[in-house]
Amino acid sequence: MTIKAKILCLMPLVPLLALSACERDTAGLELSPTNSDPVVFTNGLAGGVEPQSFLGSKLDAFQIDNEDGFPTAPSAKITVPSSTNPNGTFAGGAAVAPIVRDLSRYNALSYYAKSTVDASLNSAGFGNDNTGNSRYTVEVVNTPLTQDVWTRHIIPIPNPDRLTLERGLFWYAEGFEDPSGAGYTLWFDEMLYTTVAVTDPRPTMTTPSMPIGTFVGAKVSVPGTQTTFTVEAADFASQDVTVIHDANYFDFVSSDPSVLSITDAGISVVGAGETTLTATLRGVEVVGSVAIKATEPPPMAAPAPTFPAADVLALYSRHYNSRGIANFAEFPSGPTVTDLVIDGDEVKAYTDFDFVGLQFNPVGMGPDPTPQVDASSFPFFHMQVWVPNAAIFKVKLVDFGEDGRFPPTSEGELQFNLATEPSLVSGEWVTLDLPLADFNLNSTRYLAQLILSIVGFEKTAFVDNILFHK
Repeated sequence: MTIKAKILCLMPLVPLLALSACERDTAGLELSPTNSDPVVFTNGLAGGVEPQSFLGSKLDAFQIDNEDGFPTAPSAKITVPSSTNPNGTFAGGAAVAPIVRDLSRYNALSYYAKSTVDASLNSAGFGNDNTGNSRYTVEVVNTPLTQDVWTRHIIPIPNPDRLTLERGLFWYAEGFEDPSGAGYTLWFDEMLYTTVAVTDPRPTMTTPSMPIGTFVGAKVSVPGTQTTFTVEAADFASQDVTVIHDANYFDFVSSDPSVLSITDAGISVVGAGETTLTATLRGVEVVGSVAIKATEPPPMAAPAPTFPAADVLALYSRHYNSRGIANFAEFPSGPTVTDLVIDGDEVKAYTDFDFVGLQFNPVGMGPDPTPQVDASSFPFFHMQVWVPNAAIFKVKLVDFGEDGRFPPTSEGELQFNLATEPSLVSGEWVTLDLPLADFNLNSTRYLAQLILSIVGFEKTAFVDNILFHK
């Protein structure tokens, strides 16, 4: 079972401290020493490290095993649930440090693992601090696990200089392996950052077949960044290890700095035009490049809907009391979504996307999921979209049924282009006011997703005023 985990932060809230009215003389005080502790788990979780679960996972999958370990107990025991487990169908989470650590003096994360069956660990890595704002995530996929045999695994750090303020020390995600859906158990131990022989870096990034469309004021996400290293260490035969990682490990250069600004905070679009991104990793040229085409955003806000408030069930609109949308980019491989304000009106801007899921409620994430949208009293679906240049724009509504769980009970999709009514006109706000009957759904009482997709050379869209009405 392939797992792509969504994040649920289980960290406790930290109260704000009141500021004192008097000033304090800090002259002569020394800075606090940097925490460079390499240990994640040896004789238990080290230095206050907290295990946190991912959304939708089996929340009690992580346990301390005081009977088994490498070289001795305790170890971290992970129970991978079966496909029918009501409390989650995969195990996944992050080991998060209470304060940041400076890991720049190390070049790899090392750990030992075993399992009750020969298995392939879907994902393991570091740099995920379980906040949703991680900038230096690293992932190794399909790590082999051996039945009843402790085996060493090493994950190289693409650029250690980046990890000076890191709390995400380890993360994993794993689903059932057996075709029958049966679960199994795996263990981790002797997990720490170290320095080993990591050589021959071969960094790459995906070169899209066409320029990535974006807009002035947006951030640019670079797709498909990864690096293969040759790694050799004790208990670890020389082998190539490929890590999939955030683009922030690379150093980028824009062929036209008037279009893109590159800083420690990321890649920002500062002007309209076309440019090409290239990169290096610690002086090694990255194979691949990314062409960028930036346009100006809509010059004005979308026209305000005029429906009476009593006749509207709004999901996203400043003109009504909106119910809200749980997630504006549900799928893991989805586009970049940006909050943009135009003439005082908030809009959602999507760039570099083929399709995106807007989740009305967290589907299938527990015995009592948030209620879906009941649009049975509202016969029309309404939204507004602005595209700079698109051939086809598609709108799909998904009904997940009364229990709100996957798979969907029914779904229906409509598509629009220059020849349809309404017509998809580039460079202006287009109002889609659509009879729900046209979607041919089994029911409109349990709507849980809106899926938008686009076909065209510039995969950019701005959306606003998503609602149902009478």
